[in-house]
Amino acid sequence: MTSPRLRLLALAASFAVLSCSEETELPVEGASAAERASFELPDFELIERSGDAVGKETLLGAPWIAGFAFTNCAGPCPRLSGVMASVQQRLSDTTVRLVTVSVDPERDTPEVLRTYAESFGADSERWLFLTGRKDSIYELIQKGFRLGVQEDPGALPGEEVAHSTRLVLVDADGVVQGYFSSETEDAVDRLVARARALAKDAR
Repeated sequence: MTSPRLRLLALAASFAVLSCSEETELPVEGASAAERASFELPDFELIERSGDAVGKETLLGAPWIAGFAFTNCAGPCPRLSGVMASVQQRLSDTTVRLVTVSVDPERDTPEVLRTYAESFGADSERWLFLTGRKDSIYELIQKGFRLGVQEDPGALPGEEVAHSTRLVLVDADGVVQGYFSSETEDAVDRLVARARALAKDAR
């Protein structure tokens, strides 16, 4: 009989997720294909660190970049958030916004996210941090963004959630335009260039 631990690992593998120390592969062939995605996000509504409700409708009108992290993460999340901080600075002269979605919303309350956001110099008008019901967030990530996320309560502290570290570019109409690795400088450069171009088109 398969143990619960093995079933959990198999499920995580089926989602092609990132354990908090290794990067995942997307369910597409190659980086170039991933960077040419095109599908519309479903409606959603989560809570920003300010306490305001933020959803797909809120974000229409300007392109945005989504990333997934949790404040207790002992793996790649601080580095990923650092990359997003750099992207925020590089796109400061555009209308592009950034959105970090917590994959550990039960601990990442708006108050916790405010402190975390401040540690990365997040502009409250341009870089949003979202939390909410865990089931709603996981469904949004898995079915909306088509990425993996899986909780493992038996993992070491700071490694309880396996998730993708890809950055997702979304256009002004709420359509996903591509996935970009946060691990390589070239991919981040391409993301910044594409986001800048989308911002010009949205004017």
